[in-house]
Amino acid sequence: MKKKIVILILVMLIVGVVFLIPKTVESKTEKSYDGSVYSLSSVAVGSYGEYLAKYQANYPKEEVEINPLDYFNFENSLYDELPYEYEVLEKIGLYIPETGDITFEVKVNETGFYNIQIEYYAPSGRSSDISRGIMINGSYPFTEATNFKLSRTWKDSFDVSKTHEKGKHDLKPKQVEKEKWVTDTIRDRIGYYGGESYKFYFEKGTNYITLVQDKEPIVISKIKLFQAKDVKTYNEVKTLYTQEGYKVIGNLDSNYIKVQGESAFEKSSPILAPVANWSSYLVDPYEKFITLYNTIGGTTWRVPGDWISWEVEVPESGLYELTFKVLQNYSRGVYSTRRLYINGEIPFAEAKTIQFAYSSDWQNVTLGNGEENYLFYLEKGKNVIALEATIGIYGDAIREVEQVIATLNELYRKVVMITGVNPGKYQDYMLEKRIPNLYEMIDDSIAKLENAINELVSISSERSQMVASLQRTLIQLKDFKKSELEITNGLNELDDNIAALGTWVTNISEQSLAVDCIYVHGSEVKLPKAKTNFFQKLWHELVMLIGSYGANTSLESSVKVDGPTIEVWISSGRDQSVLLRQLIDESFSVDYNINVELKLVSQTALLPATLSKNGPDVAIGVAQNVPV
Repeated sequence: MKKKIVILILVMLIVGVVFLIPKTVESKTEKSYDGSVYSLSSVAVGSYGEYLAKYQANYPKEEVEINPLDYFNFENSLYDELPYEYEVLEKIGLYIPETGDITFEVKVNETGFYNIQIEYYAPSGRSSDISRGIMINGSYPFTEATNFKLSRTWKDSFDVSKTHEKGKHDLKPKQVEKEKWVTDTIRDRIGYYGGESYKFYFEKGTNYITLVQDKEPIVISKIKLFQAKDVKTYNEVKTLYTQEGYKVIGNLDSNYIKVQGESAFEKSSPILAPVANWSSYLVDPYEKFITLYNTIGGTTWRVPGDWISWEVEVPESGLYELTFKVLQNYSRGVYSTRRLYINGEIPFAEAKTIQFAYSSDWQNVTLGNGEENYLFYLEKGKNVIALEATIGIYGDAIREVEQVIATLNELYRKVVMITGVNPGKYQDYMLEKRIPNLYEMIDDSIAKLENAINELVSISSERSQMVASLQRTLIQLKDFKKSELEITNGLNELDDNIAALGTWVTNISEQSLAVDCIYVHGSEVKLPKAKTNFFQKLWHELVMLIGSYGANTSLESSVKVDGPTIEVWISSGRDQSVLLRQLIDESFSVDYNINVELKLVSQTALLPATLSKNGPDVAIGVAQNVPV
């Protein structure tokens, strides 16, 4: 009997330890709030929503093309560099340097709103997104127009999914920029307004468009004013499917077409490289204690506007279902939202906000609306499927809160200029007289916070922890209306609340998502399971826990060359040693034909090892006081 009790206690202890140890998944690192276009902009103009409300909703059907080579004016107060004609990939455009504002003249025959499309090429720069502001007739039309971005295109130097070898560590592919002409609109990449292309109001006659300098050079071959097509709802698209007589694919000879997540076709950022994941033995491919780059995304894919695309080849034209095998265990209570593109187009309105709910394990998410799975039309041959990160259904709430942060920062600065950071407890600073719009700023912030809270409650159907920091700030602002003493005595708390709002925006905006694979399949297919049960998870964690004491997976080399081998010791830490291992494998060993045996060793071991002639060939991170 005692033996059974001991065994039972031992099993319970093991289970407890297994589920308390950190999982082998990336942890979400906290990032400080860097500000938004509302707080960073120095231009006092209204928001995009206010801009749309100012004018009559007229949308002319005419299209107007602008040849960038016939630019009207260029001003560069920093350098003498000028725009010039630039030919690349059999197309001619205008090279515009990073510094300098360039103006184009455009004549329209009818007053109204127009979308603006740019065909561009990203020349070599600092590898970041191209960033500009846009002015219409000499002024910014709305705050969001002070900064818009056009992405570069990246790809892996090789397809890592085709290089997996049993028992061997993968070599991580380098990220290389892809040369191509891209056509995109000036649009809401973050998702404040549903990711739509911005509408710009032009009067009949001659107008001027100015691209304001910010970051990175650009080559532009064409600018076009046009009307972006409205995206139909899924029900409308389904009706079109029937009218066109598209075939619904019930089954395929191979059951389904599987595309590995790490086998990305293109991506918007070099940080979106393949990621090694050991969180489940059902991740494909998987091998214990071997570094396989078998997924993509995770915490690196969390910035709104970043996108990844995959190329899939189907045997016949028709209507297919799409299933993504994903991991979303990063934000409890928050959806990770993505915008879906098929061959560069959003197939229907519901695809603008594809939601991936929180789960502690991998999950197969077949795209649908809860009542039926969506059908997507794919042409026979190669098709490109892309997902773009967006703030999704939280867009209105985040926009309101970011505007509140900008307003409260301005309020805080104005008050501190009068009172100092440590105001007198009972002194009357006559703030209302000295800050004319004091209570207007407070009332506006109260209204926006109440709107944001109501929006979040309607999404989650409860008043959860998600609205706590908003609620605290709202209570304080209502206290501010009671007395000016509440304002002066609450400055430190206000500063803390502004910081808390910034943290809230960062946490809810950055929605991480890891992708293991994509299934393209018919409606009658049973897919491989993604989740593990309790006992499978327990066994996997036990094996990983016990094996971790002997395995040194992160520092073993992924490559083997014919040259000599040197031993390198590093004492800076695990993260630095893993990065150094990757750099050695990607460049040093291959370029110089030298194998490197990397070891993470305590600094105290270096001197005794060297004196006993057992030291390394190279030691990195050695303190200056070590006499070696």
